[in-house]
Amino acid sequence: MELGEGDSLMGASNPVALNNFLHMSVAFGIVHGAVTVAIAYASSVFSLVLGSYSSAMLYSTYTLTALLFAAPLVEKFGARDMMVASIFLYFLYLVFFVVGYEVSDTTTRWFFVITGAFLGGA
Repeated sequence: MELGEGDSLMGASNPVALNNFLHMSVAFGIVHGAVTVAIAYASSVFSLVLGSYSSAMLYSTYTLTALLFAAPLVEKFGARDMMVASIFLYFLYLVFFVVGYEVSDTTTRWFFVITGAFLGGA
């Protein structure tokens, strides 16, 4: 796509696209920042073993999903819908992380933290 002089995909001539871009950027930045903090705190908030396993689960699931499922899902559902689904799964990771932190039973804590890491990586 060639742009003529004065044309812009995201500028004064297309304020809707700029507004959508800014909303998506802010939402993604907030969620990604929160997930990064959760990953950084996982080994200090939980036991070293649980923190390590949760990071391994998150990154393993993330890698396998990216390699095997990302392209077919984006082709089928579209980039926007998959971005929304991905941010929602990231959000679930944070919810499960907090629930895992709040429960006192070790088995239940492991369930929530590892399940959340699996969902966050998907």
